[in-house]
Amino acid sequence: MTAGSQGAGRAAERPRVVLLTRWFDAVPSERPWTGADTLEVVLWAGEAPGRRTRWWARGGLVGGAGARPQSGTASGASTARGALLRTAGARAKSSVAARRRGVDPGWLWALKSDRALAGDVRGSELLLVLDAETGAALQAAPDLARGVPVLGADLGPAVLATLEHWEQAVSDLEAALGADADDVFPVLETLAETVGTMVAVPELLSRDLVARTEVVTRKVPTLLPAGISAAVVETVLVPLVNRAAPQVADLFASPAASAALVSGSRVPDEAELEHAVRASFRAADEAADIGARHRAVARAHDGLSLLLHRSRHAALDGSPIAGDAASFLEPFTTSRVAGVLRGAGPVGGPAAAESEPTSDGRPRVLILPGSYGAFHQDMVDSLGSTAEVSAPDLPRQVQLLRQRRPSPDDLELLTGLRRGHIDIAEGLWRNDPVRTRRLRTGLRGLQTLWQLMSAADVVVSDWVDAGAMWASQVRPPGVRLVLRAHSLDLLDPWLHLVDWRTVDEVMVSNDGMMSIYRELTAGTGAPEGMTVRPHRPDLPDWHRPRDPSTRFTIGMVGWGRAPKDPAWALDLLERDERRRLVLIGAPPGVEPYAATRTYFEQVLARMEQPHLRERITVVGPTSDVAGELAQVGIILSSSIREGWHLGLIEGAASGAVPVVRDWPLVARRGGARSLFPAEWVVADLDEADARLTALADPEHWQAAADRARREVLELFAAEPAAQTYRDAILGTVGR
Repeated sequence: MTAGSQGAGRAAERPRVVLLTRWFDAVPSERPWTGADTLEVVLWAGEAPGRRTRWWARGGLVGGAGARPQSGTASGASTARGALLRTAGARAKSSVAARRRGVDPGWLWALKSDRALAGDVRGSELLLVLDAETGAALQAAPDLARGVPVLGADLGPAVLATLEHWEQAVSDLEAALGADADDVFPVLETLAETVGTMVAVPELLSRDLVARTEVVTRKVPTLLPAGISAAVVETVLVPLVNRAAPQVADLFASPAASAALVSGSRVPDEAELEHAVRASFRAADEAADIGARHRAVARAHDGLSLLLHRSRHAALDGSPIAGDAASFLEPFTTSRVAGVLRGAGPVGGPAAAESEPTSDGRPRVLILPGSYGAFHQDMVDSLGSTAEVSAPDLPRQVQLLRQRRPSPDDLELLTGLRRGHIDIAEGLWRNDPVRTRRLRTGLRGLQTLWQLMSAADVVVSDWVDAGAMWASQVRPPGVRLVLRAHSLDLLDPWLHLVDWRTVDEVMVSNDGMMSIYRELTAGTGAPEGMTVRPHRPDLPDWHRPRDPSTRFTIGMVGWGRAPKDPAWALDLLERDERRRLVLIGAPPGVEPYAATRTYFEQVLARMEQPHLRERITVVGPTSDVAGELAQVGIILSSSIREGWHLGLIEGAASGAVPVVRDWPLVARRGGARSLFPAEWVVADLDEADARLTALADPEHWQAAADRARREVLELFAAEPAAQTYRDAILGTVGR
């Protein structure tokens, strides 16, 4: 057996791949890797009559000129008589093992006895087997591989190409480390993408190139640039670092845990999540200490994303924020990098040229509709003729305002604002050129928002979302800024990035949510806040007469989102075979998180069970909610959390009897009982079942329905609600 190598002069400097075959015909006619000269590729081939050893060079497949004979090979090398005697016993054993496995004994012994081959294999990254007989021989004697991963020809070419890309990326990273730190980011991204293709061959993650990768990347406090997919982090980079240097894995911990929450590949426990969050903020502060601003922001983004990951708070039952919020948020609130993000530095944006007042002297109110849905019409109606109101669809126009979750670029831009590095009026980043297209786009979006705010007397953000956060950062002097917080806002990261020094008033939907808001914003300078109710002058028009038989029909509006918890409604349905369930609204969509995907798979499966299927009606989205509600006698709120639950209010106004689960997220803070009459609210499933059982009496049901309608029209009377909004929004403006 003879061997040829490509680029022998650099063999010691580059990863080695050994290609092994018995038959020349198994050798591909084209080299199975890219053109970059970064690998040492050694071909070992058994001889065949009339054929010479051949191997790859940059120009393609060439003949045997220059082949280097290997001492100790099975063919062409003299073997001393003494050596033959010493190895006779070993060869006999090998022959027995070969026949037992159906392998040619001569070929197996040739592989076992070739010391030069063993040396090449031992120092390689990969052994690529090109024919079936060699593969069978290695299965019969696995120690021949010397612990090196073995691949067949089906996967081999792709892996060779990946190894070469990997080696090139590591070399590029080594070079980039001596240049500007930001030059490292695209190289890291390339490296991560390259390693990502190695999922099919996890054994490679323990080889020498991994150790070299770890040594190089450990020099960069932030190992991953913005935009690297969490799936790649979880499935490839974390195993890579864990095997090479477990202590460095902390830097991957938050992205990996976030990826697991999305993919469902595993369920991180609270101890792992807390460790990952703390590791990220610790790495952020360490990067900031050495002036690595971009790295610090990237690590802070990792920590904040996991700390307030939607699947931990907003999708299913429970949230640590509703318990001891201060302790839960401590890794974030005590981070020095987070301190910059949370409001240190200049207050608001610059002054703008004074705009012409309205002809009639009414204040100009700009409403930011928000990125989660348009629910702001009640505020527009409340203001009526007292103000000149505009509510442009800014999230559609400005990409920065339609972000559902903060990105690393958002935090980068926010850091620039907080440090006074950005001139909003000119749209410039002082003494620090904006390096990415997304940051340039974001800066233009901020300038647009500032210009619109400058032309208003009052700005109102419906939702404490991206629009609210950015408005708080660039609010011009003299402009009143008001936010309305919905229940989801209190569980998202945006609230913690608002510059509360620029916010004049906050409206919250119920006392339980108000309690959480005040706890989350304690010590930030945030307003105390005021509780508001929806302005619904149309509620008297929702009444529809209905047959008493509807007292057994339960209605649920907006059932297709996990916080509505339709499983609780199914539990209630199962308690009495006379009951029916009408589900109004869009069905579940594509759930982004593993836990909610599993939840809805179970809900939909239950809905198809024979004893429930015929008693459930799915209406779907409809423009005539009032008409559909006329078919139900009970309106149910089974939600984990709510602000007001407008569907419930509309159902009560239409003539159905409310049954309200005491929303678990805020139950200990007043919950639904702080908003609705005590008769409506039940503590658990047993109380709900008892209330429905009592309502089976038609006279009792009718009296309860009439009483609930009177109560809901009084609780949500239009003019008191409108006046509350006018007071909250306008304050003393225009008075």
